Amino acid sequence: MIVSYGVSDPETALREGEFIYSLNRLNVAITRARAKCLVFLPRPLLEPSLDVLQNEASAQGLGLMQALVEYGRTSGQITVLPLAQPEALAPILLTAIRCVSDHLL
Repeated sequence: MIVSYGVSDPETALREGEFIYSLNRLNVAITRARAKCLVFLPRPLLEPSLDVLQNEASAQGLGLMQALVEYGRTSGQITVLPLAQPEALAPILLTAIRCVSDHLL
């Protein structure tokens, strides 16, 4: 199962907060995977503006995203990979967090 949150613009995330941060959406995606689940979460989604927290449903979904990342940091394996960029641009780093568990949630 591949779950991709391809929105990294904070304004778009705020406008679409209920959908993007849907607790049920992420929970279903993770728990329905049979063998492996890859979740792609851009850093701006994990560090949103305080406006996202004003919506209780969005705040709960954000909490699950952050808990998943924290679980990986404390119980998994972290790999940081530089992505190819032209020299004039700032480097982009991809942080991969590997979790191994029968039950993540």
